[in-house]
Amino acid sequence: MVPVAMFVMVGLVVIMRGPLGQAIADRIRGASAEANPWIYGFSAVLRKSGAEIGTGGFAGPPEDGMVEIAYAVDEALRGKGYATEIAQALTEYAFASDEVRLVRAHTLPGGAASKRVLVKCGFRHVGDFHHPEDGMVWRFEKTR
Repeated sequence: MVPVAMFVMVGLVVIMRGPLGQAIADRIRGASAEANPWIYGFSAVLRKSGAEIGTGGFAGPPEDGMVEIAYAVDEALRGKGYATEIAQALTEYAFASDEVRLVRAHTLPGGAASKRVLVKCGFRHVGDFHHPEDGMVWRFEKTR
């Protein structure tokens, strides 16, 4: 199992979310068996101000060697590289687990910015997929 921890990136600290709520932010180096990163995800927090600017997480625990990542950045802060940092941190976190061989992500067709984020993180477009909630989406994958 990957240790429960935060990601420290260039401009962000990504803090795990979950039943511990604000306690995780307050005890940034602490860990809890209750806090499962595959289920609860993370908050992206600006290092300088502590402001939450987005979220990231997984669609569930690894299954057959695969996890799916999802992330979002506050609309007013898009275009500053935060989505790329979150996606990269999630991918690195996933690959730190021996259970993960493939990381997958989906984006709506025509989402040029979303596609750029994934390509910068080393993902490749592998085709279209009909998502039960979002309809037709582009599928991106990255293997170790």
